[in-house]
Amino acid sequence: MHNKKVGAQGEQRACEYLEQKGYSILHRNFRTPYGEIDIIAQKGQMLCFVEVKTRNSSAYGAPRLAVDKRKQQHLIAAAQVFLQQNEGFLQMPCRFDVIECMKNDLQHIPDAFRV
Repeated sequence: MHNKKVGAQGEQRACEYLEQKGYSILHRNFRTPYGEIDIIAQKGQMLCFVEVKTRNSSAYGAPRLAVDKRKQQHLIAAAQVFLQQNEGFLQMPCRFDVIECMKNDLQHIPDAFRV
């Protein structure tokens, strides 16, 4: 249960950060059979699928390292489900971002990986 609480706090911090940077939060915790997208946000004409990784320490490496090829494939498949269900976004450019949260540090990695 502790990990879920830490993760939820990280996602909240990430949403607040994105909103401060001018993003609109469209959806949180979008669930699909392929997995979950933590945050779907929009800034201007860019649609962003955001994976948030939160850690209490760097003992297991940087949080962004947990977004490996397998996780990327799941995020891509989940994003395709979102786009199929929300056809109004089909013509928008999309990207995949990662936000890593550690203690008081938050790092936003726009366009962290590509399809």
